[in-house]
Amino acid sequence: MEVYCQGLPPGLSQASFRSSLQGYMNALGITDWSCQEPGNKDFGFIIFLNVKDGLKFLRQHGATRPQRPRLFIVKKPVYASKGKNAPDKFMLSHLQHHSNQKPTAVDRPLETATPVLPLRGIDCGHSTQHRSVDALVFVRQCYLECDFDATAKFGTRGLILQYDGGFRVDIPYAIIWEMARDPQDSAITLILSEVPRFFAPGRRLADLMDRLDLSAYGWHNTSRAPKLIRAGSLQGCPEHVNYVAHCLVYRLRFWNGYHELTQVLATLRRPDLKQPPPVAFREMPAIPGETDFPSTFRDFTRRTDELQGSGAVPFVILFQTQALLLFQQIPYPSPKLYPQRLSARGIIEQLRVNEVRHRNHMGLFAGLEKARTARQSWVLKAIVTPTRILLQGPDLETNNRILRKFPDHTDYFLRVQFSEEDEEDLFFNPNVSNDMILKRFEDVFRNGIQIAGRVYGFLGFSHSSLRSHSAWFSAAFVDKEGNLQSSITIIRDLGNFSKIRIPARCAARIGQAFSETPYSIHLADHGITQSYMPDVKSPDGVRVFSDGVGTISLEAARAIWDVLPSQANRATCFQIRWAGAKGMLSLDTRLTGRQFRIRKESMEKFEGTDSADLEICDMSSKPMRFFLNQQIIKILEDLHVDESWFLRLQKQELDSLKRITETTEGTAAFLHAHDVGSEADLPKFLKRLHKRKIDYRTDPFLRSLVESVVLRELRLLKHKARIPVRKGVTLFGVMDETGYLEPDEVYVTFDQTSQGNIPNPIENTLKDGVVLVTRSPALHPGDIQVALQKTPPKGHPLRALRNCIIFSQKGDRDLPSKLSGGDLDGDIYNIIWDPEVTEVKRLHLIIADKKNEGTMDSDCLKLAELHSSAVDFSKTGAAVDVSLMPNYKARFRPDFLSPAPLTQVYDRGQIEFLDPSDDRADEEDGPPNHTYYRSEKILGKLYRNVDEKKIWSSIHKPIPYDGPSVWDQMLGVVRKELGELRLEREIQWQREAQMAHDLQEGGAIFHKTSKPSQRQRDCAIKLRVRIGEITAWLVDQLRSGPRVQPDAVAAPADKTAVRMRAIELCLACLHISREREADDDAKHMRRGRRGPAEYLQSFRVIAAATLLRELDRYRFDLQETERRQQQETAEATSAPPPRGRRR
Repeated sequence: MEVYCQGLPPGLSQASFRSSLQGYMNALGITDWSCQEPGNKDFGFIIFLNVKDGLKFLRQHGATRPQRPRLFIVKKPVYASKGKNAPDKFMLSHLQHHSNQKPTAVDRPLETATPVLPLRGIDCGHSTQHRSVDALVFVRQCYLECDFDATAKFGTRGLILQYDGGFRVDIPYAIIWEMARDPQDSAITLILSEVPRFFAPGRRLADLMDRLDLSAYGWHNTSRAPKLIRAGSLQGCPEHVNYVAHCLVYRLRFWNGYHELTQVLATLRRPDLKQPPPVAFREMPAIPGETDFPSTFRDFTRRTDELQGSGAVPFVILFQTQALLLFQQIPYPSPKLYPQRLSARGIIEQLRVNEVRHRNHMGLFAGLEKARTARQSWVLKAIVTPTRILLQGPDLETNNRILRKFPDHTDYFLRVQFSEEDEEDLFFNPNVSNDMILKRFEDVFRNGIQIAGRVYGFLGFSHSSLRSHSAWFSAAFVDKEGNLQSSITIIRDLGNFSKIRIPARCAARIGQAFSETPYSIHLADHGITQSYMPDVKSPDGVRVFSDGVGTISLEAARAIWDVLPSQANRATCFQIRWAGAKGMLSLDTRLTGRQFRIRKESMEKFEGTDSADLEICDMSSKPMRFFLNQQIIKILEDLHVDESWFLRLQKQELDSLKRITETTEGTAAFLHAHDVGSEADLPKFLKRLHKRKIDYRTDPFLRSLVESVVLRELRLLKHKARIPVRKGVTLFGVMDETGYLEPDEVYVTFDQTSQGNIPNPIENTLKDGVVLVTRSPALHPGDIQVALQKTPPKGHPLRALRNCIIFSQKGDRDLPSKLSGGDLDGDIYNIIWDPEVTEVKRLHLIIADKKNEGTMDSDCLKLAELHSSAVDFSKTGAAVDVSLMPNYKARFRPDFLSPAPLTQVYDRGQIEFLDPSDDRADEEDGPPNHTYYRSEKILGKLYRNVDEKKIWSSIHKPIPYDGPSVWDQMLGVVRKELGELRLEREIQWQREAQMAHDLQEGGAIFHKTSKPSQRQRDCAIKLRVRIGEITAWLVDQLRSGPRVQPDAVAAPADKTAVRMRAIELCLACLHISREREADDDAKHMRRGRRGPAEYLQSFRVIAAATLLRELDRYRFDLQETERRQQQETAEATSAPPPRGRRR
């Protein structure tokens, strides 16, 4: 039922409308309702799920003019009457969905009022340990006196300060490092880890009209100006712009008394807070500033410029000193920290300790660094936020052409990230304008970044770095030939770009030099030659079938195999960069010698001059599993694929996830399938524990490790519809160079090796016949096409290709271009051969007059066209005209797009779901709160089919166990096995105690120095590679220790000694980790609290896995030696005696 409300205050927000009605609904016991306010108008609607609730509301509060009003919103009379229109069906569906999702009265958290206090002033400065008073004090640098209606609202996510009719400051609780109190001045001091968010009002005139109550005269702002404008400093305090980047301590002064302030601070422990801030009981008085922060920073900059110019101090030291000055690693003094640690002497002493620690382990890390830097370079980084510039690094970055060209000058290149204060992408909100922030970013591009006497100016960006909002900057330097290099000369030496007249395309072509190319091969050193070949086109010359793909001979491919890692050996398709060319090279066994051929028209993007190296971006080393996603599922549904097929695939994956933790065999197979812990041999480690009757699930860390991977897959399955297709595969695409395939025919080839017990593996059932080919993102119905799989006869050149899909070169139009505008320069394609799906013969045939067209709808087709244009924006420079988007307000969203519930990772990796809490009115200008309705399409059914919490609770069942730990059991079993092998006297782990200490200290260094930021966590592939490299190095150290020739083959006697030493070292690591764990537990007990374990639990797992592996291999070697000896004895016994000589 819909109720019409007239007389609402103009400018009333949706959140305020709902908040005002909440009390009336509570009094009537009505829970299933919602409201709508149509912008800046004086009327709105209340929608009730149940008609009886609507009638109850009208009986109590209904009235029409000239009757006396019975409803008041923000002290204004409102007339409520039954609406003339039927309620929106999506709103009713949302209310029904919300009613089904509501927690019970017992589970529902108690709602508490949001505290609001009148604000007297805002001070900005820093904290310090003052000598005269011997106390921690706040030093004010600038301030804003609030002689107007200013408030501080303690919301569910953070503090919101509002003043002067629209100015605003947001301080999320997550960035509050410490909150101290000042009883003398009724104030609180906030020590922050980030800069707050500042806003200015975007519609001051409309706000003024509302405040003066002049809306009755029709003076109403109807412009589309944003409600807020993101600013770079505290508005109303001009001096703050000089302090905002460096002074992260704010003091809020209130009109209320200290007692009332204390009561409000006590509410910050209420359960609905997303992340309550730490409130200290220690007092922090305020004193006036003695020194001016900008002046001291200018003095520092002048001094670093002098040192850089004289060469007295290396630049990398000056860089790190400036990074320290920007308070990235030195926190502000707070009640949590000892003041001596933050004095100049304390900081210098800590630096000396760190230096000694790292120097002591340099020899230990030498092998790792050598292996990593072979294809990576150390790169300095800067992060540009709306208010400041932070410095990081150097960090290892995958090589590109520029870094490879100047290996001795990598510190003159700077990777610059443009982001929010928390290093996330800049948040988009239609109610907030970011123009001022974007102008600041533009100034950085124009003027560069000054660091310790150098000025880094804009150089270029790759396509991937553009998507991640980063770019490359460089400073001028003199190369080893004595030539002055700047951004202009570096780009000029890449090649000739004068023929490219579109700026965006020119930037994209320059960006090829910044593409990550981890492997390269010097052509002259390996005798590889290059030549050109023509493109293959359609009969009318419009379509290019060979768009982006060339060929390479077998001998040249073998030369490339030598520089690739072992797991990528024998790849037959390579994604490359060479001079001004980019694309794929596919193996053509008909070519002789060592050569590769480039198609000039489609592959050469500019005339490149640096042609000495062939750079490898990627290769077709193995097949990739194919997963359905929401877009592909929606298109297949509209193409009349039976929903039972989707539900069956989802059930297979759900059953697989449920069985994972039931058996160790299933757990090991699951970890192996997702490549978790492979460097440490974790899947086999769990099996080896099971073989010794040790249940890994009794260890919280091992159990949570498995559960976290299961939870990730469960969430992807529910919220992204990521369903594996066993009769499907994902592969690189290339062209048939031989002309064997006819139009619409393809040849799909992938390694059909045994995949063991991997859940839902790729089935080896592909046969000649109909297949579906698609490519992500798939938005248009034509992005899924039918093709015919055709296998060439044995001995045909195409049979030499592996892990790719080969498209025909015949016909009127190439198949890849029909799939989201694909080509063959490195795109990957999805292939399905399941008969239940491939019966769709003509994808473009659909009932034209169907009322519910789905993806065939004209608006969907228009969006698909606009999406295609947006994807090419970085190359064409043609921005999408937003006004052409269909006029559709996505206020109601289907339930399968609702966000996943929050989780919290507790001590030792344990994971729990958090109860959702309603976002209050104080978040009305944050991310938009969408309403969700129950979708009856296949995506909605798949979404509701996965009961995330129920499945999690079945997987997360606690194991009742009070006995010895996994590690104590393991040490006992290992001692018994050593006794059976007669090694209990020979194995003395104490001899390797020092080496074990060094390895654990080395792991701690990596753990503390490579702690990932939020953005780095998003770059999971890079982070995973880094962790894999460190783990592999650590395993190598445990197994063999430092050695001169890593690849040398040891003699049998030497092999036995090496294995025994590895067993000793692993045992020493386990014993030391137990000691460290006991020390940490005792430390937390003394402090009267539990905290995160400081010892590295993953280090213990790696040592234990290596120990069991080496022990099993020692036993195997011993058995092999005994078998050979028995065989030799048997042969000697059965041999006939030698004949004597005749006299």
